[in-house]
Amino acid sequence: MSNQYQGATEEQFTLKDVIIGLLAAKDAVLKSWKHVVSITLLGLIIGWGLDIYLKKPPSYVAEVVFNLGTAGSSSGLPAGLGNFFGMGGSADANIFTGENFFIWVKSSPVLERALMKTVQVNGKDVLMANFYIDSSNIKNDRWEKATHWHDFKFKTNHVDSMTIDERRVLNDVIEDISDATQIDELGRKSSFMTLTVTTINENLSTIWANTLLETVDEFYAEIQTTKTRKTLSLLEKRADSLGRKLAGSETTLARATDQSIYSVEVETPARLSKLTRDNEFIQRLYLEALAGAEQTRVSLVREAPLFTIVEPIKRPLDLTYDPGKRKQIGALLGLLFALIYVYFKSAYEEAVREKKKRAEPKFVELEQ
Repeated sequence: MSNQYQGATEEQFTLKDVIIGLLAAKDAVLKSWKHVVSITLLGLIIGWGLDIYLKKPPSYVAEVVFNLGTAGSSSGLPAGLGNFFGMGGSADANIFTGENFFIWVKSSPVLERALMKTVQVNGKDVLMANFYIDSSNIKNDRWEKATHWHDFKFKTNHVDSMTIDERRVLNDVIEDISDATQIDELGRKSSFMTLTVTTINENLSTIWANTLLETVDEFYAEIQTTKTRKTLSLLEKRADSLGRKLAGSETTLARATDQSIYSVEVETPARLSKLTRDNEFIQRLYLEALAGAEQTRVSLVREAPLFTIVEPIKRPLDLTYDPGKRKQIGALLGLLFALIYVYFKSAYEEAVREKKKRAEPKFVELEQ
């Protein structure tokens, strides 16, 4: 019973100490209210100044929702032809599944090809990379100190022929435009995807979103149909080779036929018969090669993936503004520093009083 009473007493004293401490803190804050207000206002002013200095211009958001259709099979190839060349199946689509596809869309090869495309801007043909340099905020952000790049223009869209400086600029543009581009799933249960572009120029956001999507479509189709296109190339080369051999064989057969009219040799009919068989064999191979190439072309069309625009870019584009929350953060930090200042000030004053109290002489009354 005594233990329970002692615990309750300690708990009451603890709560009492807390209340006393809170009251003391309130008195200290009220006593130094000028300092609290001043420091809080100082934090607010600093945050407000940062909002003005670091304020970003409004951004235009272009968003397009699309669906990526899968490629068809290669069943249109002649029987056994794909196995013969080792290219009968469709391309390996592992890089286009899940997160791999999103990484691939923002990879350097894809962005580089899109930037090197020619686009229409106000009726003029402009290189996409030059349009981005002139219309984005890359000069003020990424190239704030690299002022020698502010007037840079790409003179060619052939990356292999670029100089080292041109390559550096292109790499910087790729990195900057990648930050302005986002691609994600529309929903976990949906196969739709969204491509979002955010820049300070409405026309730039729209053109870049369309150009990138067009490039992804082209690049993806090329990769998906690589094996079939290689098969078609081999078949066309084989058909050309057989065509030349057939032309030579027909010429030889015609010449031998003309000579056999006046020939009295016993071997002439046998030789003529052999030339006829060889010509028919080459002709059959040539026709098969032509038929295989035609069927492969049909298969190539069927295998090409289909990009379906589910929701095109709406006009006008949505505007996003910098919320400018630095002044609120500055005010909160100012208030926090003010409370810390008041605490240390009160503790210091208490320590000084305690020191003075101990230093005062003590008088003891003697009993008479």
